Amino acid sequence: MVTALIIVAAIAWLTQLAFGGWQIRRFNRAFDSLCQQGRVGVGRSAGRFQPRAIVAIAVDDNDRISDTLLMKGFTIFASPQRSRLWQANILRNCSLM
Repeated sequence: MVTALIIVAAIAWLTQLAFGGWQIRRFNRAFDSLCQQGRVGVGRSAGRFQPRAIVAIAVDDNDRISDTLLMKGFTIFASPQRSRLWQANILRNCSLM
């Protein structure tokens, strides 16, 4: 009985590691494509029992937001998504707070 619980826990842990690596790989690919567009700033929200969000904003040489990336969710299935919310705004005119 104890051996079965240990095996189930080990399988669950290895599955979580695999899916976590898959999520990181997807975010890194999206982030690398964002870095090709100019300077990039990254921020994240805090909260223990709320969905966490990671936002990356690419800014061109004219301080215009060229692209944004948003990843939000509770689970390892949260995927990076393009967000057009601030696109083409001038950075000094944006209120991001």
